[in-house]
Formats: sequence, structure tokens, C-alpha cells
Amino acid sequence: MAFCGKCGTQVGEGEKFCPNCGAPIEAAPAAENIIDKAQNVLNTEDTTSEYDPADVQPNRGLAWLSYCGPLVFIPMFVRKDSKYTQFHVRQGFTLFAIYVAYGILAALLGLIKVESTRTLWGIPYTVKVTPWPITVILAIGWILIAVLSVIGIINAASGKAKKLPLIGNIDVLGWFVKK
Repeated sequence: MAFCGKCGTQVGEGEKFCPNCGAPIEAAPAAENIIDKAQNVLNTEDTTSEYDPADVQPNRGLAWLSYCGPLVFIPMFVRKDSKYTQFHVRQGFTLFAIYVAYGILAALLGLIKVESTRTLWGIPYTVKVTPWPITVILAIGWILIAVLSVIGIINAASGKAKKLPLIGNIDVLGWFVKK
């Protein structure tokens, strides 16, 4: 059953207008729209054709380190002259900055504690724990960061210069250093 977006009255299947207020009834978003939006998030800009294959091939083996946390500094300084490697360094540095910021946020949220009574062999005791919704949300964030790292590693090792989903248009390193 559908409901009128204006007055909230229940509307029968296939009705175009609300019987109560006469407002047009909008169709609910189809499942295909949701799938299309998810695919748009994952189908990011691929700029591989802008890079010289003579630059890409020898640097693939080092460019993937850009997505391994603090190891981003190795290709950053070892391959300063490689446009391909520097593309991945910029992506990896942004991911590393998000990793550090998220770690600080997780540490601060981990300070939130509530008392919980538990039992061990029938003996009750009280402990202070982080509430489970905070723990679940933080775990989802860590998983998302890990997935972005894997996507970056796969792209770099396979010779693609493809932006990461969700964060590909952010250039944290560009805030400090000009191209």
C-alpha cells in the first residue's frame, strides 16, 4: 500500500491522486534505481589512458604500497618523477589521512563506557563497556577503509589509474603540496 506524501492518507494500488486531498501520488523508487546508484558509486573515473605505459609498467610494483597505511611514504619519495605512482600516492595519502582521523575518532568514542552486569559461573559482576551500537558503527568504518585499501591495491598493481569510490575526488596531499 502507498501513502499520500502530502496528507498521509493510505492510497490504493495504481491510484494517481489522493482520494482525501487530491495530491498526485509519486511512485516509490524502483529497485533498479538503487542498484544503479550503487554501481555509480563503484564506477569511478578511470584516467589510465592519460598515463604513459612506459611509466605505468615499471611502477606498478611500487604504486600499490600507497594503499598500505604509512607505507605510502615509500613510493612518495622513491618515485617522485612517476606521474602514475604519484596518482596512487595522492589517493593512498588521502586514505591514510582518513585512517588516522578515523582512528582518533574511534579512540575518543571508545572512551564512552556504560556499566554492564555479567555473570561468570553464576556469580554476577559489573564491567564498563563501550555500547554495542558504537562498536558496530566503528567496525563498519574499519571494514570500509580496508575495502578501499584493497580496491586501491588491485587498481595500482593491475596498472589502472582509477579513483577510489567515495573518496576519489578528495586530494589531502594537494592541500599541502602543489602538483
